[in-house]
Amino acid sequence: MERLPHLFLPVIVKGLAKKKRKGFTKPKKERNDSERASFGKKVLDETDKLIEDFSKWKDKYGNNIDPALIFKIEANSAISEKDLERMGLKILGVDYKDAVVVFANDSHLTEFKRMIQEYSNEIPSDQKGAKQAFIHAFEDVRIITPEEKKGIRLQKEPIRDGETAILDIELWHLGIKHRPQMLIWKQGIEGMLKERNGKITDYYPGRTIFIIRAEVPSAILDDILKLGQVSKVDRKPKTTIDIAKVKAFSMDEVGDIPPPGDNAPGILIVDSGVMSGHPLLKSAMGEAQSYVSGKSPVDEEGHGTAVAGIALYGDLQQFKAMKFNPELWIYSARMFDEKGEYDTEILLENRLLEAIKYFIINNDNNIRVVNLSIGDIEKVYKSGEYQFRLAAFIDEIAMDYKDKNILFVISAGNFVDGETETESLDEETGKGYPVYLWNDPRLKIIDPATSALALTVGSLSLGQGSAHRWFSRTLAGHESFPSPFTRTGPSINGMIKPDIVEFGGDLSIERGSGIVVDPSIGIITTEKDFPTEGLFRIVNGTSFSAAKVSHLAANLFKELPPASSNLIKALLVASANIPDSRPPPLDKLDIKNGQSDDHSTLFNIYGYGLPQINRAFPDINRVLLVDENTIKLDDVVIYDIPIPIEFFNSGSGRKLSVTLAFDPPTRMTRKQYLGATMKFHLFKDVDVEQIKQKYAEMDENDFVEENVPTLLQKYEIKLIPGANLVNKGTVQKRMWIIDRTPQINSESLKLVVVCNNKWIEDEEYKQSYAVVVTVEQRERVELYNKIKERIRQKERIKV
Repeated sequence: MERLPHLFLPVIVKGLAKKKRKGFTKPKKERNDSERASFGKKVLDETDKLIEDFSKWKDKYGNNIDPALIFKIEANSAISEKDLERMGLKILGVDYKDAVVVFANDSHLTEFKRMIQEYSNEIPSDQKGAKQAFIHAFEDVRIITPEEKKGIRLQKEPIRDGETAILDIELWHLGIKHRPQMLIWKQGIEGMLKERNGKITDYYPGRTIFIIRAEVPSAILDDILKLGQVSKVDRKPKTTIDIAKVKAFSMDEVGDIPPPGDNAPGILIVDSGVMSGHPLLKSAMGEAQSYVSGKSPVDEEGHGTAVAGIALYGDLQQFKAMKFNPELWIYSARMFDEKGEYDTEILLENRLLEAIKYFIINNDNNIRVVNLSIGDIEKVYKSGEYQFRLAAFIDEIAMDYKDKNILFVISAGNFVDGETETESLDEETGKGYPVYLWNDPRLKIIDPATSALALTVGSLSLGQGSAHRWFSRTLAGHESFPSPFTRTGPSINGMIKPDIVEFGGDLSIERGSGIVVDPSIGIITTEKDFPTEGLFRIVNGTSFSAAKVSHLAANLFKELPPASSNLIKALLVASANIPDSRPPPLDKLDIKNGQSDDHSTLFNIYGYGLPQINRAFPDINRVLLVDENTIKLDDVVIYDIPIPIEFFNSGSGRKLSVTLAFDPPTRMTRKQYLGATMKFHLFKDVDVEQIKQKYAEMDENDFVEENVPTLLQKYEIKLIPGANLVNKGTVQKRMWIIDRTPQINSESLKLVVVCNNKWIEDEEYKQSYAVVVTVEQRERVELYNKIKERIRQKERIKV
């Protein structure tokens, strides 16, 4: 697939000095007369468009179904249900941002429009405040887009042209009293499907949910997604994995698998070895070496082979429908034996160094990712401690080989080790899911997951159910909920860890035995004993979520061969989002308006979220501006971010995020583990000369304390999460989520990147880094082309 290229982030000043400030929360305030008039006109115009589109749908499908007028009201605070009922609206859903989904019985929205008009009128001198003042909470009125209605499986596996897929269609639930109306909707959808040779195979009209299962031809899917009454469409859940079916998949069904290209990136698996003769792996296997005395490179334990399958293919859950066409090379360094024991006589650090050196020297420098799904469960990080030894070694070797641009990926570690059963999660602890994930000190990340320069990966549940009757339920049980075994941060010096998360499985409760690893749920991957046990096995653990991230990173290197490891880390984190679907009480924590403690809890469980590789690249309404550069110690670099004014004046669904990744020297014996720290600040409506002047005037104490110059603080844009949480790590991401139209007087923002020396003695040292600015909005406004043209114009002016 041809992708739009990343845009170059323009540097306007390189070199000076530096930074910090405390964020202010601007209080919500009521709109004045002119603001209400403008807002009222905007909402009425949007309402007329809703009604017009609704009428067109009635004309198109009136013979089969009466389309429902269902839309979303974006809000800045909670809206009373009674107030909406007065407008003729019924609440169907409220999200964590207080946005409400409403159903209108009146297709002309008569009362809604009347009250909006009243609100927007000028306030007479004898009247206190605006009429219908609750509308101050409204920010936007819009349809729910088809893309928003696609479930995660349908997003990952879109319907192909000509395909008829089994899909689950969820309807907005009107309440049990209105079941007849929902049955009418179901009949209408059935009529639409029949016209295109589709059909409904089943439906469930429950007390709070209404689900239709149907055979849906690709030609009708878009129309179904545009129906107001449809809330979500997804491929059918894969809640149960039948082991017999997995095991029964034969080698004959695989066929011939071609090798990757000669220049394809390689992933070095540091693990128990890999069964290189496995039919799904052998064509992509590079060299394999053993670093265990007296042992061959062959995997006797099975863990390394399982990790290799995920690292190579990324996702084998849909193995029956897959075409096996590997695009990466797999290399194997066997580092422990079948009992999980490292070499007895030689230090692990020396074995690792030997392996890294060997594979880099002997494989044409195409090793780009090193996957370490290993950990020492006895070394659980406690706040204030020094760095662990193995983690410190990995950071050191990452620095030594930084010119090779190798990315190290490490699993966060499991509270339950399903492979060795060396530790178990007791049933009493499990009853406290998910609170124990952040409250129980035993759940903190382990060595080497505290590595500052590696990418540390936690785990999410796939949301599967057990295939066995003797298991009563799964512990997480919902897709994208944190896996009950995943370990959490913070790490050394308060760094956010894990950095990101991927799918790694779940645990089940066995009647009479407590919480156990369930062989029927989890991640499908390659089986070591394939001649007798079949090609696949099912596994659970952060080892396999880390392997998935290694796969994503290697694919980014494949598409961006010159990229540094800093840029790959930044792109992965830039592409990530914390899932909206979270278990209680995490679902109550508000990312946009939450307190610092809420942010600390969320980010030290999820890191920066679940990466999506398509979001690491631009599209027409998502722009990624990137730069790889160096910065002197105690200095600044200033960037110009050219944003068209239409971006700020358009509707909701706008976000700007900045992601920074850097790789400083580290020292295990220092309380401040990093030799240099970095951070960034975003400013509006301020001239670059003012920024240069104020940073240059900073005294040494302010510079050391990382303060923002006092006179620049009023121009700084508040980003989330707060600087104090994010700026302790080597990968940082902060966001500006724009709901209201901000007061912006210029068409460019200024990004100031700052580097502080902590203990580096070399005055000539320059810190390498990568920065990614992501600008995106929901409305289709060709944002990419507009920003691209603005950059061209600025370059012409410079010339």
